[in-house]
Amino acid sequence: MTHQVVIRGTYERTVPVRFTTIAITDVVTAYDNTRLVTGMTIANETATARRADIHYYDGATDWLVWSESVGANSAINVPLLLRLYNGDKMKITAEAANALTVKPDVLIVDPKVGIQLADNFSIDT
Repeated sequence: MTHQVVIRGTYERTVPVRFTTIAITDVVTAYDNTRLVTGMTIANETATARRADIHYYDGATDWLVWSESVGANSAINVPLLLRLYNGDKMKITAEAANALTVKPDVLIVDPKVGIQLADNFSIDT
């Protein structure tokens, strides 16, 4: 069975974040209840594979939601569908400084409509 998601909104203009540290770093911060992270592109600009960890911060705890190695001189698309509420954050930990660049995809959901599930729900990965 597949399902379909109907989401009305506008993509937020986000900028790539270059990681100059291995410390956990904020990538997306929700200032209201309308943010939906729909994915991230992570690029590794070094000659060595590097791991990236994506964390969801709920205001109290950093929860690991994704972890994978990004190959040398390559990029990967990370499919996510995570609703952020006021004060929530998406954070990244890079295995090495000056190796990874992350570009998040964030949808600003229309608060009048929100997210609706239809009978044919599916997320392509």
